[in-house]
Amino acid sequence: MFDSLAELSNKLASTGYFIDPVMVQVVFLASKLKKPLLLEGPAGSGKTQLAVSVAAAAGTHVERLQCYRGVTEDKAIGRFDEGLQRLYMEFSKGQQESWQSVQISLKGRDFFRPGPLMRALECEHPCVLLIDELDKVDDGFEAMLLEILSAWQLSIPEFGTVEARTIPFVVLTSNEERRLGDPIRRRSLYVRVEHPTPQREADIIASRTPDANAEFHREMAGIALSFRNYSLEKPPSVSEMIDFANALQLLGADHVTEKHRDVLLPFLAKTEKDRRHLLLREGFKSLLDEPPNGIPQTSTRRKLECFCPDQYWGTRISSLRWKSFIVASMSASGHGPIEEPEVDVRRGQNPQNSHNACEFCKPMKTSLIVIWTLSRFLPIAPQLDRDSAAGQGDRWGHSG
Repeated sequence: MFDSLAELSNKLASTGYFIDPVMVQVVFLASKLKKPLLLEGPAGSGKTQLAVSVAAAAGTHVERLQCYRGVTEDKAIGRFDEGLQRLYMEFSKGQQESWQSVQISLKGRDFFRPGPLMRALECEHPCVLLIDELDKVDDGFEAMLLEILSAWQLSIPEFGTVEARTIPFVVLTSNEERRLGDPIRRRSLYVRVEHPTPQREADIIASRTPDANAEFHREMAGIALSFRNYSLEKPPSVSEMIDFANALQLLGADHVTEKHRDVLLPFLAKTEKDRRHLLLREGFKSLLDEPPNGIPQTSTRRKLECFCPDQYWGTRISSLRWKSFIVASMSASGHGPIEEPEVDVRRGQNPQNSHNACEFCKPMKTSLIVIWTLSRFLPIAPQLDRDSAAGQGDRWGHSG
């Protein structure tokens, strides 16, 4: 599908999909080695869009199998058209055909209505086969996919074996509602997909709102980061932030203020619990520009002036009081009144990375390590978010 890494990177960027160089290499290798790509991560992080963007970059189409509880093999593979078979039998009554030839005709390809799996194998040119939200189906349905993902064929009762004319580029996605089995993982290249970093999200929003300035794009990325750290039931996805940015432009606004709250909440608060949470005085406004607990700051919280890697280190701080405590501790230790950073500290990145840090990143790193360690071993329930305080653990399985 792609002749070089540079071609893949440039074509993906032209579709408005921005990924890091390592991810580009993984996609390229999956294409060359004919290996499925298993994308696992939170909903709204861009997993499905990757398949759509790869198809657009390759100039092909997407065959999509949307998984859900109760989906059957008929929906995935296809089935015989019984109505058409009955019409043919009525038609054949006046013909001089033997019963054997009628039976053969009824089980032929003309009477079979293929599903997305069979259509992907029958394509004259390689397509993208998207098997979306695989975690919603049971183990039996997952096992049915093993044949197509390893032998690139389908065995269909009463029809026969369908072998691939061309091998599709397969993308499997999972929101982790259920752990996928090891056979699927063994046949795939596994990639963990998180929400994009603020810098990348600003680039994505810029590609969809080219008329806005760079400050607007950075502000949208900052708001996305802030909302995702606010313990919402349903954090905003990248596509929702793009809709949010487009809505602001239609309203003629170049930044978000508290007066936009009621109009813009439908874009960001998708459950009644989240809506009530953000309607509180300390909800929506505190995520924009209100200094938490009276701590002074140099500029509005929504404007991210630094995209340092250390802001995305390996844990989660979602309570405003938790973050305020960190900032207060830093101020008391002599670092002075500084803006409370929007922390989306992500698992799997090394907090000891050396870089040219901004004014708060270096002391922030030490404070985060200390606070995170204490939160794991000391019963400081009032400082933790509600899930941890209830003993339910955070999204990565840790318990308070």
